[in-house]
Amino acid sequence: MATSLPANPTPQTVMGLTSKIKDPDPDFRFMALSDLLTLFTTSKIDFLSHDFNMSRRTADHVVEALDDQNGEVQNQAIKWYGDGLPISFTLSPDELEQANRY
Repeated sequence: MATSLPANPTPQTVMGLTSKIKDPDPDFRFMALSDLLTLFTTSKIDFLSHDFNMSRRTADHVVEALDDQNGEVQNQAIKWYGDGLPISFTLSPDELEQANRY
């Protein structure tokens, strides 16, 4: 996992972190969610607005992490909601409702 995140993240930065969310090791999944959370709170919120596929994949991975077998990973995914981050930036109203059922 990267110890420092770039000041100007790119979709490639996000792709590297989202791939870690599927790692078998729960520590990697936790740290990937933590790094993504930091990335989205410190960067411009619209830096993925031109890359629909990457923003959608990020939202899908975070929603899937809500159902992770590890409780700490689940709690880290919940922080996306608790911190007021716009996880809904790529979700339709029906998908957002489904995510809220978790």
